[in-house]
Amino acid sequence: MRNIHDTTNFRALDPELMQDLLRAQEQDAPARGSWQVLQHRALAWLLGAALLSNVGTWMQNTAQAWFIYETTRSAWYLGLDAFLMLSPLFLLTFPSGVVVDRFERRRVFLVASLLQILCTAWGTLLFVTGQPTVGWLLALSCGTGIGQAFANVAYVSLLPRLVPTREVPQATALNSLQLSVARMVGPLAAGGVLLMLGPAACYAANCLSFVLLLVVAGRVPERPPEAPTMNAFAKITRPLRPLTKLSLWQALARKCGRCATI
Repeated sequence: MRNIHDTTNFRALDPELMQDLLRAQEQDAPARGSWQVLQHRALAWLLGAALLSNVGTWMQNTAQAWFIYETTRSAWYLGLDAFLMLSPLFLLTFPSGVVVDRFERRRVFLVASLLQILCTAWGTLLFVTGQPTVGWLLALSCGTGIGQAFANVAYVSLLPRLVPTREVPQATALNSLQLSVARMVGPLAAGGVLLMLGPAACYAANCLSFVLLLVVAGRVPERPPEAPTMNAFAKITRPLRPLTKLSLWQALARKCGRCATI
């Protein structure tokens, strides 16, 4: 009985298949650990800047929620503030993806970050001058959410360009880690800053963190694109290509013969 899993049969059937399989096996070599992937300087710089930016964002969100509740004593305004800030992330998911695909991702990130910086700087100015109002803060929350919707997509699409393909999962895991750390550290830091310096300092810190992330994201070098590998459909159909050169009856007879030998 012939062993249909014998690689020599596949080599005789289609020599290119074995080359593709060997190439894929080389690319599937063990990747670095999650922390070792930080040896890529571009990724380390970007994740560090993103961590500081997210900490600043949570500091501003905490300070803004505190001010709105202290001013209105209304839970409804707190919910409205969160809705205006987070709803653009949902409503603009598909449009932001289309924009990032159609235009250069760094330019999209630049424009979106500038919108966030403008909103944060305006909020800082309102608190410094002593003229903050709930209406203004709600409008700035909406503007920040719109900028964040586009900036997030552009940022996520930039990460795979900084590391080899096989190390993208480790880079993604570290990005998720910095998001979680920022959620813990940001509100804690905001409490101390609010107590000592007031909400204006939280807004100013977030504005500076946005500027830092914008500068780093604009300067980190991207890796040259890797040669595309054969897609999944091509890998599945490659062994069947010789059958297309046979007549219908010959192909059916060969298929039936293989099934009978199993």
